[in-house]
Amino acid sequence: MVAWGIVMTIMAFVKNFSQLMTARFLLGAFESGFAPGIIFYLTKWYKKSEQNYRISLFFAGAAIAGAFNSFLAFSITSLDGKFGLNGWQWLFMIDGVVTVIIAFLSYFIFPDYAETATWLTENERKLAIERIRLDTGESAYSTHFDKFQIIQAFKDLKIYIFMVIYFSKLSGRYKVYGPYLIFNLLISMMGYILLIVPSDTTSLKYIGACIAGLGIFACIPTSLTWLTSNLAGDSKRAVGSAMMIAWGNIGGVVSGQLYRSSDAPAYKTGHSVALSLLAVAVILSIIQYYLLNRANKYKLKDPERFLKGLNEEEVMNLGDLHPSFIYSL
Repeated sequence: MVAWGIVMTIMAFVKNFSQLMTARFLLGAFESGFAPGIIFYLTKWYKKSEQNYRISLFFAGAAIAGAFNSFLAFSITSLDGKFGLNGWQWLFMIDGVVTVIIAFLSYFIFPDYAETATWLTENERKLAIERIRLDTGESAYSTHFDKFQIIQAFKDLKIYIFMVIYFSKLSGRYKVYGPYLIFNLLISMMGYILLIVPSDTTSLKYIGACIAGLGIFACIPTSLTWLTSNLAGDSKRAVGSAMMIAWGNIGGVVSGQLYRSSDAPAYKTGHSVALSLLAVAVILSIIQYYLLNRANKYKLKDPERFLKGLNEEEVMNLGDLHPSFIYSL
């Protein structure tokens, strides 16, 4: 946050296109770890059944912030001419400085783990650690970064399936995520169908856009929680969530090429591709549910097969592959 706040402040003083593009690239690079970092952080404090609600609040906050962005930007740019600076320069400067201040405050307010939370008593720290350990399984609780877990993340099929599901964006009480995700994907598909259907009725298109957005915004936290609740080990969970967020953001790049001004006002090409991707996400969600359910049955039927021939260190590094770790469906 400190780095991206500094870069954002510097953007107020760029003089040409090359400087702007360089600053924008650095801003994206430094900011890219924020969302997966927040999600990873929440998984260290909340059980699987509690994560979906908290991640939903995070994304709801982002959506609410978007509703006030224009108002704040307008207010800040009204400073145009003050101290010889343009309105857009004030916008970058204030946003950047506020980001740096929040970053420094966060460093002192938020502890890394429950083990280092000074505002908890010793018994409360033990309880916070134990509740997560019992929820994820003995070998799944890990507070160190491990090379083996990072390699596991890139080799794990379920992460790539979740990446494609999340790409289509462009519960937690019963630890069941797949059916809720599929339900919300279908809702979003209904919205896109209304957008594609030939009609000059503005109200119909507006309703379709609302329904599509309703389904998609519900899918984002659910799909992310489904992933993080099925990954164990700090390294694997951190890398896996980062992979998913990064892949999902590619959807924003692609959508800019699909929703062309020449297709206005119907944008049938963009809506049709989005609808198709949602259909793919539904199919992959069903496949993911089946694969995770099958893996759980194997673990319950013959847990020793997963531990055969492994030493103590290798067993501790199994993470979600350990037989004591049951996947959330």
